Amino acid sequence: RVDEVVEMRDVLERAVGWFTKRELTAAFNRWLEWREEIVEMREIADRAMKFLVHRAIVSAFNRWIEWHEETRELREIANRAMTFFVNRAVVAAFNAWADNARELRNARVAIKWWAERALVKSWLTWMDHHIEYTRAAYVLKARVWGEWCELADERRERLKI
Repeated sequence: RVDEVVEMRDVLERAVGWFTKRELTAAFNRWLEWREEIVEMREIADRAMKFLVHRAIVSAFNRWIEWHEETRELREIANRAMTFFVNRAVVAAFNAWADNARELRNARVAIKWWAERALVKSWLTWMDHHIEYTRAAYVLKARVWGEWCELADERRERLKI
């Protein structure tokens, strides 16, 4: 009779151990899936940010090329005007050219400001996303740790019975 009780107790302990290990393994597998999802989200966000930054840089470079071509054309026009006019006409043409130069300088400053603004905005957006995903990762880690602790507490409670 004592041998039967000992044998039944051994069988019961093995069964409880098997179920507990199975639950712990399932919880760990869920945690792994959540972690893989976060890594995948980060990769997607990184690719999107790289695409946006590249697009902003290309756009700024194309605007610079257009500005450079327009400036070159304006210089050619100014040079032709200077050679065509004489005396008073030369002075009038020079004054017009000086006004254009001032406008071009203002345009150059505006283009530089917009290009720098786009790059800064892209960088700040990247930082916001990075901070957001980092916080989400910490929250997820805390949630997984809490669930794991709850499972461990439940197991301890079951083993005390």
